[in-house]
Amino acid sequence: MKTSLHSLFQQRSREGHRRLCGLALSLLAMLPLGADAATPAAAAKPAPETRYIDPPKPKARLPQAELRLPENSSVAAALYPPLLEAFTSGRLDEARSLAQAAVDAAEKAHGERDSRALDARLNRAVVNLAGGNTRKAGEQFTTLIDEASVIGGLRAPQLETAWYGLGLSLLAAGNPADAERAFAAALQQLRIADGLHTPEQIGYLDAMTATASGRGRLDLADNFQLRRIELAERLHDEASVERADAAKVLADWYTRTDRHKDALLAHAYRLEILSRAWGRDDPRLVPALLDEARTYALVIDNFRERPVVVQTRTGTIVQTNEQPLNVALRLLKKNDVKLNGPDRARLLIQVGDVHWIQGDRKRASNAWQLAQAADPSAARRLKQPEAIEWPSDWPTQPGLNAAGRLELRFAISDRGRVSKVEVVSMSPEGDPKGQALVADLRKALTRARFRPGVGSGGLEAASDVRYQHLFQPSS
Repeated sequence: MKTSLHSLFQQRSREGHRRLCGLALSLLAMLPLGADAATPAAAAKPAPETRYIDPPKPKARLPQAELRLPENSSVAAALYPPLLEAFTSGRLDEARSLAQAAVDAAEKAHGERDSRALDARLNRAVVNLAGGNTRKAGEQFTTLIDEASVIGGLRAPQLETAWYGLGLSLLAAGNPADAERAFAAALQQLRIADGLHTPEQIGYLDAMTATASGRGRLDLADNFQLRRIELAERLHDEASVERADAAKVLADWYTRTDRHKDALLAHAYRLEILSRAWGRDDPRLVPALLDEARTYALVIDNFRERPVVVQTRTGTIVQTNEQPLNVALRLLKKNDVKLNGPDRARLLIQVGDVHWIQGDRKRASNAWQLAQAADPSAARRLKQPEAIEWPSDWPTQPGLNAAGRLELRFAISDRGRVSKVEVVSMSPEGDPKGQALVADLRKALTRARFRPGVGSGGLEAASDVRYQHLFQPSS
């Protein structure tokens, strides 16, 4: 009897976490080693130029609230095509003017308490939200919910978008508890209109995961993610890439919250699906294998558990107790002629990152240098230091309405270690929230895992690396 990943995690939560034990970790040296490129003959001088690193990017971006097509009988329908074009093209000032003109025309022609006027007002709120005016948009969505419920009842077509837009407004304002209730209401409206199992629900479940984790309720966030993969299992067959993509989202969620052992189960499930869909020798399997290999490396690094059991998936890509990195390297070698330069470089960077997490500097440096040779754009990327593993408690950045700005300077050694963290600028100067943020970022930066710059002579230190962070100033 086949078991879904959703039921597997439910069973796992009842039984508790089983200890991982078994075979000792063995990594095949399938990349040529050569000399240790990270140890130059003479001490390398730190690169003099200033280098900026980007803040961690969210793994899952929440869907944007969408404009609603007005009824054909509404005078606002004539303004909708240019409004949609300006909105999707990012010309938000123009979109804001068109949305307000549509509201004025609809209210004059149909009256304020007509559903056709509600459509125009809903679009105005959506535009304000996209433009970063979250407070005004939240007020407009709240009024819309009250009036749409009176005019159209519980099935009013404007309610789904209005509840979702309100949730995004509350989340941006730092109120995840109320945002979660708004997202739940939007999900309920969608189910009333379209049924219990539709792909559009995935965005709402991601939104509710974000709100639950934002208030420290990982148990609720886990439930939302498991409901998400259960939905994928209902909508797609066993060999569908869509189901595999859902498994990757779940694995990323567990990795982001430092549950790497749980992430291994999701990675194994993903590989089982993809190997059925593509076959066991397809080079498209390599990224998934490297994702799993990275997670194994994190398990060993974080928990110091040796050995680590390897999932055996009979009939799929892994039929023996062999580490996924070795399988990935074998597939890379076998399919090398099928890969173009950019694809080969991208995969080699991933290989190097896995070796780096494992503490194997020689193989990491060698893989990154092979990536440089494979693609000029990879060479430019690798020249700069880059964070390859952020702490799970990295301070979040507020949205566009944040009025505070902080810039830090620090050094990164050729081993990827951070030192000499200092404040370059803070605005407003001396702000208590900014000072608290500096303390949090100092601790977080020392726990971040960086790939150092890769030059022609090997791994390079950087003495002037900058990081900019937005924050809400103290009131």
